[in-house]
Amino acid sequence: MQWVSAVSATSSFDEARGELESCLERELVGTPDLICLFLSPELASGYARIVRWIRDRFTRVQLFGGVVPGVIGAGREIHPGPGISLTAAVLPGCNVQPLRVPAMRPGARLELDAQLVEHAGPHWILLSDAHSIDTEALLRELDQRHPSGVRAGGMISDPLRRAPTCFFLNERVYGDGAVGISLGGNLAARVLLAEGCEPLGEPLIVMGVHENVVSRFDRGPATEVLAEILRTLDEPTRVRADRGLCLGIQAGPHDPRDERVRFVMRGLLGISQSPSGLAVAAVPKLHEIVQLHVATAEVAHAELEAQLREFMRNQKEPMAGLWFRSTGRSEAFYGTSGHETSLVQSVLGPHAIGGCFCNGEIAPLNGRSHLNGFSSAIVAFRPARGS
Repeated sequence: MQWVSAVSATSSFDEARGELESCLERELVGTPDLICLFLSPELASGYARIVRWIRDRFTRVQLFGGVVPGVIGAGREIHPGPGISLTAAVLPGCNVQPLRVPAMRPGARLELDAQLVEHAGPHWILLSDAHSIDTEALLRELDQRHPSGVRAGGMISDPLRRAPTCFFLNERVYGDGAVGISLGGNLAARVLLAEGCEPLGEPLIVMGVHENVVSRFDRGPATEVLAEILRTLDEPTRVRADRGLCLGIQAGPHDPRDERVRFVMRGLLGISQSPSGLAVAAVPKLHEIVQLHVATAEVAHAELEAQLREFMRNQKEPMAGLWFRSTGRSEAFYGTSGHETSLVQSVLGPHAIGGCFCNGEIAPLNGRSHLNGFSSAIVAFRPARGS
């Protein structure tokens, strides 16, 4: 098994292709079974040309990817600005299969090719569109059919619809729904998930909710509870809270072996006037346990470093895989460029990881796949046999 990650930050398509080709010629041994391709919006128009180039070189490779907010690869991150990330994987003894999930009609059920999904590998890499598919429903379906595998990926659509969604699946381009790649056979996968949010106040119980607006907690009207919590914060925490809050939704039953309750982070969008309450980038359920959180660079760094160091204690080979990271965890958040890629480089040493920035990251938490917010999710692959 071999993974190679290449990246280019030039705005010239021809120059970018030359840089990627040079990397592949230098490092790739054998013919890849999978190529994951991520393009920034500035280079999206060159997709057809890069597909032709890839197909000319590798006629039977499975090609997967999309136009994303930013790219990651070869120890670099590019966000914002023009960039291409290409990750090629030679996967002997593995099954690689593409999946297209069409957009969901309002009120309709999720439509999947049941036979394809049933005979696919247990591990799935997914990209989804926020406006045309219920990503959580897709994850529940795949969890049910393949409980032993992992799901990873991201939601790459613009939440404000300022730009169209664009997925790549082999020669086809799609603007809605979701695309995926299933992986099986001689392949083991593990996801490292770092959230990086600090809890505020105490856990709350949702006592009133309409669609994505929480009107009441067990401690009173939602807006009043929020105001009360904000009044208790010290000045540095209040400044961070002014930049944005998250609502953590409990990720399934609490595992008593875990020192803390695990929450799936979703952005707090603001105060809704009609209906009155807190608008959330999710649809909370009545009686769910939730807690307000604020993102902090210190916690984000510490969580990612802990995940990486724990992984390396049992890892003999360089890490290889894919990385899906929140757009919020970039230079503006840390105050320095390339903070997380530098951290990964310092802990892992040589590695082959490519990926992209997302507006929602798919990863397992508490035994189930979730669409997380403000997270950093790295899915690491290795041969299943002989390890």
